[in-house]
Amino acid sequence: LPGMDRLALYFLIHLALLMITVVAGRIIPNFTANWLRARGHERLPENNRLIDGITVAATIAAGVSASLNPVGPVTGVLAMIAALSHAVRLSRWRGLATVSEPLLFVLHVAYSWLPVGYALTALAAFDLAFPATAALHALTMGVIANMVLAVTTRVALAHTGRSLHVPRLIVIAYGILNAAVLARVLSPLIPGLYLRLIDLSALGWIAAFAIFTGVYWSVLTRARVD
Repeated sequence: LPGMDRLALYFLIHLALLMITVVAGRIIPNFTANWLRARGHERLPENNRLIDGITVAATIAAGVSASLNPVGPVTGVLAMIAALSHAVRLSRWRGLATVSEPLLFVLHVAYSWLPVGYALTALAAFDLAFPATAALHALTMGVIANMVLAVTTRVALAHTGRSLHVPRLIVIAYGILNAAVLARVLSPLIPGLYLRLIDLSALGWIAAFAIFTGVYWSVLTRARVD
């Protein structure tokens, strides 16, 4: 049927975002709480079932609506609800307290693209400032790619018996990837530099994952250190 290929692709993207919403809601506050507790902090991340439920429901609703009809008031309202619920949820996880540990802080950064991406989706739906493509890249490059890099760099260390500390090059890779996302998301606002920003974004993506491959090749191809 005409248009079903696009619909299937968009449903797939929003299904991945839903999976990240659910899984991140378990691992990010848990990892953060363990790290803060080990350093004597008494104020730990908080989860709330009502907020979690609203966030998951809003993510599903916004994803379905944005897939079926990217532009329109219904999508705009649902996407803004999703953005606000993700922002409230993230604000309870004490992300700023983890700035000194990049391997943990990057998880919060990756999740922060969810409220940003859905807010941009709402703006695009109301035809305000940002096009739908910019919002989509905030959700795909910003959330999915960032979360892949953040979780993989952590899990690879944990599952090979290594300490949970990343080398400086990986921290640089985190920064490059997020700069690439910013370049792609903001590119429609600077028409004169549009294509150059897209090229820079692509190069940033390649560089970030090339650094990951170079640093983690020996980690993932050798026996556990223990």
